[in-house]
Amino acid sequence: MRRLDGWEPAQQHLYEYEPVVWWKPWTWNRIKEVTVVSEPEWNPEQVAWLLASAEYEGELNPIGIPLVDATNPANQFKFEVPKGPTVDWSMQALANGQKAYYKDDDPKNPMNRSGHLWSAKLRD
Repeated sequence: MRRLDGWEPAQQHLYEYEPVVWWKPWTWNRIKEVTVVSEPEWNPEQVAWLLASAEYEGELNPIGIPLVDATNPANQFKFEVPKGPTVDWSMQALANGQKAYYKDDDPKNPMNRSGHLWSAKLRD
């Protein structure tokens, strides 16, 4: 999130110099290598939270129930489904719009549908 606010990590240049021979002026202050060290974007606590959330989300089934509970034989008859689905009205409107648009499509010579991008928006 800090990057979205314009934050950039601080950088430090570390210089490694060639060995200096005092009677050879061309060896004075000759840079052998430059290393750029950046400030880390994530602190250890943020990394731990990110890893924990990824691990937790990886253990959920498609409807958001932890697999440990969903696959436990003791829970076999404990799940109930509400009376009917929750309707995503935007997706239903999108499907109806697509159906109406493609209704005259000839199955023997279908139109090229590649590149068709669909969207739905909420009316006032």
